[in-house]
Amino acid sequence: VDCKIFIGPCDGPVFLRDCARCTVCIASRQLRTRDCHDMDVSLYCATQPSIETSTNIRFSCWRGAYPGLTSHFEAAKLDPLQNTWDKVYDFNSGEDLGAPHFSLDRSPRGFW
Repeated sequence: VDCKIFIGPCDGPVFLRDCARCTVCIASRQLRTRDCHDMDVSLYCATQPSIETSTNIRFSCWRGAYPGLTSHFEAAKLDPLQNTWDKVYDFNSGEDLGAPHFSLDRSPRGFW
């Protein structure tokens, strides 16, 4: 709750559960969320990110930057040009969870 989390390129899944009011920057092969609320997610995802029983998740394109980032993407076998951050799969798309499940933020934003 109320955290700021940065996860650089990793060759595996990231699973966020029971998170609220967090700002995260993630580069991973897969992202899944469950029971998360009011999140700001800056994302690189090699596969379709998915959410489950989560609300008010705002996705934007990966904004991470630091020395050595290119070699970390290579080591994780991730192609920075193949980002599916905006192809969110919502397991509960037809259900009313009391708030919008997610939104896509395509506005220009600064780097972390």
